Amino acid sequence: MKIIIHRTLMFCYNLLLLFRKYNEYSVVKRIGIIFDYLKLYRSKGLLVDEYYEFEFEKRSQVFRNDFLGWEEQGYYLRILNPVKYYTLARNKYLSHLCLEEVGIPMPKMLAYYNKYSKDVKSRFALDLLRLKDEKKLPFVIKATEASHGEGVFFVVDVLNVAGEVCLFLANGKKFVLNDFLEDKEELIVESVIKQIEQMSQFNSSSVNTIRFMTTLYPNGEAKIIATFIKIGRVGRSVDNAGDGGNVDVCINVETGELQYAI
Repeated sequence: MKIIIHRTLMFCYNLLLLFRKYNEYSVVKRIGIIFDYLKLYRSKGLLVDEYYEFEFEKRSQVFRNDFLGWEEQGYYLRILNPVKYYTLARNKYLSHLCLEEVGIPMPKMLAYYNKYSKDVKSRFALDLLRLKDEKKLPFVIKATEASHGEGVFFVVDVLNVAGEVCLFLANGKKFVLNDFLEDKEELIVESVIKQIEQMSQFNSSSVNTIRFMTTLYPNGEAKIIATFIKIGRVGRSVDNAGDGGNVDVCINVETGELQYAI
């Protein structure tokens, strides 16, 4: 019951914010906008921010019918990406094991951390020190359930400083391992990918990648629907927008030409 009351109050509060955002209009006009929004909320699950930012009060019926809001996106994504497949793709540890099993080239997994394992912090510290002794630096530590480049750490050195194992990152940051692991649940440690010179010319500090967006049809046929190259910023170790910005460039799938850099 408390959850229902809270949601109702938040919904009313958001309606009030929407009403106030249109203060250049008359009260009657603003009331009309609220009723217009409520109609779209019932039919499409449209969010208040979507209505305001996309200026729905000015849009044609065609735009309104074709617009795919956040709620509708979620509905269709659950159909297109069933949870049992989405989980495999999202969890880096599981996807690494699956791809390795079928012979797809992968960076080598050097260590694995799961906070619920026994004595895991001390064992993980020994694993990282061993990797240094075996001259496997630098390496990459990744959170298994993160995305957009978040939770990726490019480690260039591991040292035992006054009894504390410390990580030194490529961006100049330093972490005491126990503090670093405080809010981490699951991590994998992988070897660094060496990219070809052509890709390195875009930006040498990050591993720049090409993403193929595909659809899988019921008859088993897969089709490429879009392709783009992701390029990191100078000094960044990832190519994702979530870690300080990146450059995306569309690739013409027919000619290979790079287009529309953003």
